Amino acid sequence: MPRLCVARISRLAISIVLIALGVTQTAPVEVNAAGESWFNDSWHFRKEITIDATKVSSGPHTNFPVLVNLTSDASLAANAQADGDDILFTSSGGATQLKHEIEKYGSSTGALAAWVKVPSLPSSTDTVFFMYYGNGSATSQQDATNVWANGYEAVYHLNGDSFLDSTSNARNATNSGTVDATGRTANGRDFEFGDTNDRLVLGTWSVSGSNITVQTWVNFESFGMSDARLVSKGQSTNEQDIVFMLSTNLSGADEVLRMRIKTGTNDAANTTTFVATSGALSTGTWYLAAATYDGTNMRLLLNGTDVGSTGKTGSLRENSWAIWAGNQANGADPKPVDGVLDEIRVSSATRTPGWITTEFNNQGTPTTFYAVGTATVQQPTVTTGSATNVTSSSATLNGTVNAHGTSTTAFFQFGTNSGIYTGTSSTTSISTDGTTTVSIGISSLTASTTHFYRIAANNSAGTSTGSEASFTTTRRRLLNRLLSPQSSR
Repeated sequence: MPRLCVARISRLAISIVLIALGVTQTAPVEVNAAGESWFNDSWHFRKEITIDATKVSSGPHTNFPVLVNLTSDASLAANAQADGDDILFTSSGGATQLKHEIEKYGSSTGALAAWVKVPSLPSSTDTVFFMYYGNGSATSQQDATNVWANGYEAVYHLNGDSFLDSTSNARNATNSGTVDATGRTANGRDFEFGDTNDRLVLGTWSVSGSNITVQTWVNFESFGMSDARLVSKGQSTNEQDIVFMLSTNLSGADEVLRMRIKTGTNDAANTTTFVATSGALSTGTWYLAAATYDGTNMRLLLNGTDVGSTGKTGSLRENSWAIWAGNQANGADPKPVDGVLDEIRVSSATRTPGWITTEFNNQGTPTTFYAVGTATVQQPTVTTGSATNVTSSSATLNGTVNAHGTSTTAFFQFGTNSGIYTGTSSTTSISTDGTTTVSIGISSLTASTTHFYRIAANNSAGTSTGSEASFTTTRRRLLNRLLSPQSSR
């Protein structure tokens, strides 16, 4: 018989033989951290924040602005941008971004005061969300106006020398005489009884409809004025010259809260005054004071506790009278506060006692309202690639790893049964941010056998594994005959 010379067999024929021998691999698939979502690969760190459901009063509360107040955070200081632009928050799934506003951030210590709009805050189960940071190229992630889109007419944080309204209404205040002071959430404004012109002028706008909440944190230094006006819209101290007001009042031996509400269309009528029936005030204590009206009742709340209510009906009066904080509007007869105000808010919604109590718990003692977990990094992102250089006893396994800037060890797992990996390749170390190609050779394989493999990589957050792929080692005797010029039939 004539000799069959392999030299005459084309490369195509050899390729056909190799395909027939089963040298195949599965299409690559990208797998992230153990089935857990991560907001974006460009953010390298996150912390879990868990709100204690027992601190949420009469929930659920919808679109509730939660204060995240950290006095210091070493991981933020070391890894976040100096201006905090890369700080963001997501829901418990890790990927859906929540609206937030940063009131204060100190890059040297990581001190943070941020407001996060939580879609639902129940009393029955703890609420979990995440804070992400560590993206040096991120632009600002804040969306302040949408944090305060839940019926807020004006919100004044008063941190530093800022008198901005955080809502989309942009009803910025004008300061006269007050000075920066330590507030309840960050900084506030100090009003002095002796400086009768101290005030914040909030504008001349109105609240329409039959719902309103006027609220502020206050720490009294004295009660030199028993009728100190915390927030008022009016043109004099006369009852009928007030549209809405939250103030103090001497009731017997105690200072308590007082409120006024005007309804109807007549500037000269329909103002009702109500004085709290409980809730004695003292100096040197932070209080969350609130006056609400819902078209049926006027109500005063102190730290969320109902301290009295009275019936009233009608729509709020709308006019161009001025709104001041810390003194009587239009000031012909000054009624100055002696103390510090912080977080002044006016809403066209009636905040419930449960809502105000939850604010009091959150803003008054944030460290017991939620727990902040330790910083975690993203698990590596891995992709299993195709095997190359396959012989009867060896192969090169390929894949990619994104270490996300964290010290990571990459390797391959392999075996002769799908899903059962009895072998482990040598390892390689990666710490770069971005996709890195990994190629590692394995040997001492059995000829003419299908081998299954996948890439794996681990860091301090855990181990990520790629999809399974496969290849089949060649048949040693057949290839020897095909490749030998002396082989014959």
